[in-house]
Amino acid sequence: MDKEVLEFLKKMDEKIDENFNNMNKDIKKLEKKVNALFEYTAEFREEVNVKLSELKDVKEVTKENCYDINLLKRKVENANLPNA
Repeated sequence: MDKEVLEFLKKMDEKIDENFNNMNKDIKKLEKKVNALFEYTAEFREEVNVKLSELKDVKEVTKENCYDINLLKRKVENANLPNA
């Protein structure tokens, strides 16, 4: 009877080890996927930050030039008016 119990425990231990090894493999696969996803999102964040910076530059240039643009527009309009 003791021998049967020991054999049963040994089989259970082997199954536990096998399941543990399979879980470790699955965990490693998940870690690789998470790392790849993190790298992808890091690249995306960098692209977004660059584009936001470019938009801020365009906004600043537009803000600086809006008065010049308006002045030129008025000059063109005044040049097109008939002389009184």
